[in-house]
Amino acid sequence: IIAYLHSPEVIGNPDSGRRIFAEKGCAACHAVKGEGGKIGPDLVGGPHPHTQLDFVAAMWNHFPHMVPMMEAMKIPKVEFKQEEMADLLAYLVQAARAHH
Repeated sequence: IIAYLHSPEVIGNPDSGRRIFAEKGCAACHAVKGEGGKIGPDLVGGPHPHTQLDFVAAMWNHFPHMVPMMEAMKIPKVEFKQEEMADLLAYLVQAARAHH
């Protein structure tokens, strides 16, 4: 798993990931390069390039804080299928690389 996450090759479809980002409601709270919500952090606006591992770690660490906020905002819990997460990661990594 670690070798996969550190791999420079991103598996997934960035175009599908962009659609998933919108459909799952991620943009209600998060921006990508300044476009989207302002409640959560901009997912690619940070000072350093993001890898798949960066995104997975951030999602894992941030999720416990997101749940109460989502409940307070009446946002249903979001679930991703494996291929959806791969596509979402591909979109975010591509956006981060284009940003830096």
